[in-house]
Order: sequence, then C-alpha cells, then structure tokens
Amino acid sequence: MKLPRSWRLHVLIIAALLITGTPVEVTLKPKVLKTQIGTATYYAKRFHGRTTASGVKFSQNALMAAHHHWPFGTIVRVINRKNKRTVRVRIVDRLARRSKAIIDLSRKAARELRFLRTGQGRVPVRLEVLKWGETLISPFLRGEAPAFRTGRESASPVGRLSL
Repeated sequence: MKLPRSWRLHVLIIAALLITGTPVEVTLKPKVLKTQIGTATYYAKRFHGRTTASGVKFSQNALMAAHHHWPFGTIVRVINRKNKRTVRVRIVDRLARRSKAIIDLSRKAARELRFLRTGQGRVPVRLEVLKWGETLISPFLRGEAPAFRTGRESASPVGRLSL
C-alpha cells in the first residue's frame, strides 16, 4: 500500500525518533504560490476599529493587510527587502485604486518589519502568497453580513407599492 506523500514524511520522522531515541526537528518551508515585488505602506491610525471591505473590524494591533485584488483571507509573507525581516499577514481589505503601493500593512506588521520605527512611509518589499483566501467578494455583497437596523423599521418594506 502506497502512503500519501504527507504521511511518508511523518512515518520517516517517527522512524528516526524511534531509531535514535532523540527528538528530530524538521521545518518545512511552505510552498510559495505567487510572488510580487513593490512598495509597502501602513494604515493611518484613524482606520483602527473601522470595518474593512471584507467585513472584518480592522485592528492596528493585528497582522492584517490590504491588497488591490488578492482574495480576502489570503495569507501573505511580507519580506522587507532592506533588512530581510519577514511577517505573515492576512488580506482583509482593499487598497485605494490610486495607491502605488502593492500592500498596506497594519502598524503591528510595519513594526515587525522595522519600517515604522525608522519613520519611513514606503519600503521595498517582496510578497509571497502562502495560502489563497476563499473569496474575492465581500460578505456584505454576498448578503452574509448582519443587517443594519435603524430602530424605525416598519412591517411594510420601503419602496414597495401596494395598489
């Protein structure tokens, strides 16, 4: 019986552990699905707590980012090309159409890449997609977001004519 590829590695690790009697550390590099090179910026403080295009509440203290068109939920490794520091972020928002940056990062991500501390607004980066997100469409457009209530809803729908 032929084992799936991922199982073979696990069997090999267990065999090595049993034979040697010592723990074996194996680090697997995630497969890079797509790369992009350009500049990164970071969100202004005023966006903290606002709802993003994906419907998620934005937090400057989380590892979040905005991209022009990659699906929401995509996991991206961002590499600062000046100092080689890396951070993993999740795409939860869209960049403004006029933005020349390829990604907009939360302040936490910018701090980890060490470009917030230096006061630089734009930094050369390399993006590597590690896992594609589920959808390009916002939950608001799919009708999955909670309905907004004003407290003055009536039984008859607005805009419907009754003859």
